[in-house]
Amino acid sequence: DDLTAKDGTVLDMNASMRDIHYIFGMSWYVSDNESLFTQTRTTDFDMSIDEETTVSPQSDYYMPVFLDEIQSVVVPNDTEEVCGENTECQFDYMVSGKKSIAVAMLMFSELFEERLKDVSQVVRCPYFSASGIENGSRNLTGLQVG
Repeated sequence: DDLTAKDGTVLDMNASMRDIHYIFGMSWYVSDNESLFTQTRTTDFDMSIDEETTVSPQSDYYMPVFLDEIQSVVVPNDTEEVCGENTECQFDYMVSGKKSIAVAMLMFSELFEERLKDVSQVVRCPYFSASGIENGSRNLTGLQVG
């Protein structure tokens, strides 16, 4: 029941990303008038297109791209040649239509994977339970204040 919309609709665990976004996510959208918080506009998503048109998740100007639909759209012919099996690269190429952006993503992804190999796993001491200590509070067992 994690995907329960504001109206009580519960999405199936196999729901598409589109259904999760529109049926679940957008049902919880809070407009500026309803919000208890002041919001500073910092991204293109939040900016006005012109003085009369404001971009919001409910407007026709904002349309997310859903990763589970990337295979069902027409992608550039050389996508496999450029990206191989790298889904991040494929996604960027499909969304932007620019080979340079896809190649940059591929290079970043490969660099990230290389750096992951050089990262050592952090080993910490195991937790030792001590009698008389619970949840960070010290308790004295068998002693009396005197």
